Amino acid sequence: MVSKKMSRRSGQSAMDLEYGSMMKDQKMEMEKKSENDIDLGYMGKYSGKRCNKETFRNIEQRLQCNFAKYDYDDPLAKYDIKRTKMQNKRRGRHRAAIIKICNEGDAFFCSKRDRDDEPKKKILCV
Repeated sequence: MVSKKMSRRSGQSAMDLEYGSMMKDQKMEMEKKSENDIDLGYMGKYSGKRCNKETFRNIEQRLQCNFAKYDYDDPLAKYDIKRTKMQNKRRGRHRAAIIKICNEGDAFFCSKRDRDDEPKKKILCV
């Protein structure tokens, strides 16, 4: 007969181990989903969404979506060459989209000051 202490690994119960396994599976599933052509490694608020006119009618929302995907730093890119290439492709794609939006849109999107001549907290254009 195995004692209770022997049946637990390093003080974890069966439920803890099952929960940890479930979380690991969920994380791996999210990483797989993020490898699609839309996200290219991005995991965040705009995952699974295209940052185009059909998805976002408002030009400012499109700019925020593109900037979020451009600015995202994939932690797995440091260890996986495939993820590094996806990150570079994603950044290039969204950089071009940001430049296009800034050129065709309102001049205040890319300026360092807002309409009230106050400095912006975050400039979304590259």
